Amino acid sequence: MSKKPESGGLFFDGIVDGGDLSNPAVSRFVPFRQTIGPVVDPSRHQEISDLIASIQPRDAESLQPEKPAVPKRTRNHKRDAWLYDQAMKGVSWNTINNGIPKRFPEYDSFADHSGVIRAAKRYAERNGKPLPPQRR
Repeated sequence: MSKKPESGGLFFDGIVDGGDLSNPAVSRFVPFRQTIGPVVDPSRHQEISDLIASIQPRDAESLQPEKPAVPKRTRNHKRDAWLYDQAMKGVSWNTINNGIPKRFPEYDSFADHSGVIRAAKRYAERNGKPLPPQRR
């Protein structure tokens, strides 16, 4: 009966019995299956572990995914930050739009409130913040 070898073991399916291996006419093949021990000598396991460790990264930081780059500030950053903060406070889109020229004289208000919504969402996405709540 054949028995599977243990993990990592070598095995033979038979042995030549009788006679000289150089003269097959005198020898005969006796079938059997025997495990001949592990492929790697257990005394070398630590040596192999050290070798593997020397190939792998040594610190936890090298295993971390790269951090995304810090978002580049646009020239509208301050205005968009204010728009976002107002939107998160629940101020209406039209009120925010009308407050832009008062708060930031260098900017005109948007043609309609959809520009405010897009700017607030764009700011949130660029800075990894939650989107402003939707309104009806």
